[in-house]
Amino acid sequence: VTPLVLELHSKISEAISSQTWQKVVVAKSKSLLELAVMVRLMSDRTKEWLLHILKEARVLVVPAITLLMPGIITQFGVLYVQYIVPSAKSTEAKGDAAKLV
Repeated sequence: VTPLVLELHSKISEAISSQTWQKVVVAKSKSLLELAVMVRLMSDRTKEWLLHILKEARVLVVPAITLLMPGIITQFGVLYVQYIVPSAKSTEAKGDAAKLV
């Protein structure tokens, strides 16, 4: 089941490449957040936290679009976010932990 979950997760999350996401969304948001830190609207820690959320949000773009579609497609998006994303993230974390040992 794990290879199937990882394959499905990689196909859906790569609908928007990580390079494009970094260049278009994260880079532009980073400059806006740095401006907010400069004028003391937020702390540097909050800026880093928001940037981390933006980097991880790429995985949820396609499922978010399914919320605007008819029932069965919306159910797929909900199931994907509820089961596939956490399974893939935990499997990736276990793989990273094994590399450290």
